[in-house]
Amino acid sequence: MLWAFFAYSQSFFEGDIVYKVEVEIKDKSHPWADYLANKWGDTMIVSHNTDGFQKRIYKNSKPNGFFWHIYNAETNEYFATWHNLDTIYYYNCAESITNLVELKKEKSEIVLNKICPSFSIEFKDISSHEMITTTIYYDPDLPINFLAYRNFRDTHIDEIYKHSHSHLVKWSIDMELVHVTFTAIQVIEKKLPTDHFLIPYGFPMKKS
Repeated sequence: MLWAFFAYSQSFFEGDIVYKVEVEIKDKSHPWADYLANKWGDTMIVSHNTDGFQKRIYKNSKPNGFFWHIYNAETNEYFATWHNLDTIYYYNCAESITNLVELKKEKSEIVLNKICPSFSIEFKDISSHEMITTTIYYDPDLPINFLAYRNFRDTHIDEIYKHSHSHLVKWSIDMELVHVTFTAIQVIEKKLPTDHFLIPYGFPMKKS
């Protein structure tokens, strides 16, 4: 009941956020170097509705990078496709394969002519023990229905949105082999049709 009251008493951003993608490969001789260099493309368009649904489209990520991702807020499932595969892979976001180590405040930065607060979140992969650090910048003028993500524990999205209460306008992910940064270059507020977030029919699906 409290969640419903909060959701209907707030005004949340709905529309598209366009990000420039920058990838730095730390070891260009590594077998995965080419894949990582093309995995995210050079532009990412993220669509959000007020109920927590998300869709990501990756531009210029061929031949073997991401094609699109969709998060279904009702089922808490995440769907992903690659250009070179005909299968849609999906998983439930209720569990995380990483352990949260630390969340701390960072220095603000100007993004799209606004001063955006920042924090970093460090987590450790349970199986490989790799340490991953994500640095977040968010815009309080782009409020998000953070309670819609309260069960999205994969990569600690629940903690990120609980802390920001807003959409992210920049974030960087620092891993062992790659450093990737997503920086907003355009924000388009608009009403999105519900079928924008539908999973396409006619493709084999595999739970991972």
